[in-house]
Amino acid sequence: MAIIINDTSARAQYTATSGQTVFTVPFEFFSNADLKVYIGETLKTLTTHYTVTGAGVTGGGSITLTSGATAGQVVTIVRDIPVSRVTDFPLSGPFNVDDLNTELDRLTAISQQLETKLTRTVRLDDFDQPNTFQVLPSKTSRAGKIMAFDSNGNVTVGEEIGNWRGNWAAGTAYTIRDMVKDTSNSNVYRCNTAHSSSGSQPISSNADSAKWDLIIDASAAAASAAAAAASEAAASASAALANDWATKTSGPVAGGEYSAKYHANAASTSASNASTSASNASTSASNASAAQTAAEAARDATLAAYDSFDDRYLGAKTSNPTLDNDGNALVAGALYFNTVVPEMRLYTGSAWVAAYVSGASYVAKAGDTMTGTLNLPSNGLTVGTNQLAVSSSNVGIGTSSPAQKLHVNGDIRLGDGGGTGAIFTDATNGLRFMLPAAGTSNTESMRIDSSGNVGIGTTSPSPKLYVSGSAAANISALTDAATIAVNMSVANNFSVTLGGNRTLGNPTNLTAGQSGVIFITQDGTGSRTLAYSSYWDFPSQTAPTLTTTANAVDVLVYTVRSSTSIAAQLLTNIG
Repeated sequence: MAIIINDTSARAQYTATSGQTVFTVPFEFFSNADLKVYIGETLKTLTTHYTVTGAGVTGGGSITLTSGATAGQVVTIVRDIPVSRVTDFPLSGPFNVDDLNTELDRLTAISQQLETKLTRTVRLDDFDQPNTFQVLPSKTSRAGKIMAFDSNGNVTVGEEIGNWRGNWAAGTAYTIRDMVKDTSNSNVYRCNTAHSSSGSQPISSNADSAKWDLIIDASAAAASAAAAAASEAAASASAALANDWATKTSGPVAGGEYSAKYHANAASTSASNASTSASNASTSASNASAAQTAAEAARDATLAAYDSFDDRYLGAKTSNPTLDNDGNALVAGALYFNTVVPEMRLYTGSAWVAAYVSGASYVAKAGDTMTGTLNLPSNGLTVGTNQLAVSSSNVGIGTSSPAQKLHVNGDIRLGDGGGTGAIFTDATNGLRFMLPAAGTSNTESMRIDSSGNVGIGTTSPSPKLYVSGSAAANISALTDAATIAVNMSVANNFSVTLGGNRTLGNPTNLTAGQSGVIFITQDGTGSRTLAYSSYWDFPSQTAPTLTTTANAVDVLVYTVRSSTSIAAQLLTNIG
């Protein structure tokens, strides 16, 4: 079946990721064998190394490697259709149009792959000159030469490749890269400029010396060889002298110095003398060992004394230690200095106590003022006659027999009860709060009487809660949203301006008996609706409808009945 041949290159190249197997063929081809696949420079084999899909399909297909590629490998796919005609049409009569389309598609594809190959060859650019075809010079004229370009940019015969020409000789044509030997000094040169030689050797002083580059400097090599020979002779003399340094037993070898063997003989004599000295040293060592034993005993006694001291005085610390400085259990009588308090502390065997106190930390004599903390004995403390009694953890003031944790025989007053304010209790009126009014007298601002009644702004509450004067609760603004959230712990009264059709959500933190209002205002557009979540209960179980006029205000009055039920009624169009 005929396909569309798109104007694409007949070559695609990819840099593979690790383990990649599938690569796109972005051009059309007619059979699987029309493709060549290279990994790097290696041509791969169909079926063995890869499979193909998409033959005969407009837009191309893909190849799949039988083994995943390595990261960084270059995968190249080219179309290589054999240049042949596969269909022959009859001289007359009907013929198959599909075969004709296929033949034309093949010719187009072959033209594309030839174009792809031409774009990868050395060629003249479209704007380049000359316009004539570049023909290589004849085989005879280019043999042994390099290809070059003349001043017009045309292909021409360049210089000879150059090779070994043997000994230099006058009257010889030399080309670039020819190499010769200068027989006057054995130096080897390379020709850098084509010329015909003249004059005589050495080349270094020849008129054409600049046309040669020195490769091997035989004179320098000879000098190096001579230096090596001299070094060999010096080494031989040094070897003979080294032998004397090793073996000569009498007289100096050189410069008043003697051989190793001479010194070895002298050392043998010294060794004998040293043996005698060693015997004497042995006796001295025995005496020293005894002295060492005594010194070590003294050291051990000193260390034991220091360890005992270190176990008892632990130094400065920020808190009570539980082990001594060696990590062992504490001993009774241990001391340390607490740097936080600060004070010296003594370990009793079970607890740390202060080893001393400052003058500000004990009860002074009569007439003095005590500062700091007073620690009472466990059996209590009595001061004066029925003035202060502390028994166990009970405290009595004005009596010696407290029956409660804190017993006060009489009123408790804060302030002077006169013109500067007071908080006090008495048996008749209970707890009273007196605040100063204008002038010097107090005005009672709050009282909790013996019946539990609370009065605010009056001295005589008769109901459970009596407020003399106005009482107000703040109005908290709610956030306008698709579902409006209400937190009942914030306030009793709320307000919200609707910016769209909304739902009033189930409030959080409900308390049965809480009541208040919600002011609901239409925005400047109006016609906003309000739905209600399940906690909101209305008369006849019918949700009310808001006033829809722009900027209209409705009031939702509510009382919390339970944690899931709020009784409510809407007052419409109040302003």
